Amino acid sequence: MGDVVTSSIISNGMKPYLSIIDRKTRRNDVSPKIPGVLLEQCNVQKVANPSGKISMDAVDILCRLLEEFNASKCHVVIVDGEEDMLALPALSCAPEGSVVVYGVPEVGIAVFYVDNSIRYLASNRLLYLKPVECM
Repeated sequence: MGDVVTSSIISNGMKPYLSIIDRKTRRNDVSPKIPGVLLEQCNVQKVANPSGKISMDAVDILCRLLEEFNASKCHVVIVDGEEDMLALPALSCAPEGSVVVYGVPEVGIAVFYVDNSIRYLASNRLLYLKPVECM
């Protein structure tokens, strides 16, 4: 997840199943170039997600893509806004045995091997977030 992590993963010869990018690094428009081959070979979707929040549309897209996991496919979700908070829904919906990787500014990367306890903890954290909009 994130532009820097996605770029690093690809430059090390791996192809992620799901990449979530916002074309920004530390909220600046300067971002590592995501290889065009990723955008050409993968299903690309766009979603709005405000800074510091988690939109229901983003949760719906991420969970649907993760539930449809197929190692021969790849997806890129381009976020209009900010992707930082989307690690929680990714962790709560990722299939058991998968790996979720995201950037931690000034530190490096966080790597989670997903199992039932990780999904439970992520889902539990989502429940404690304050709703800001009702539809």
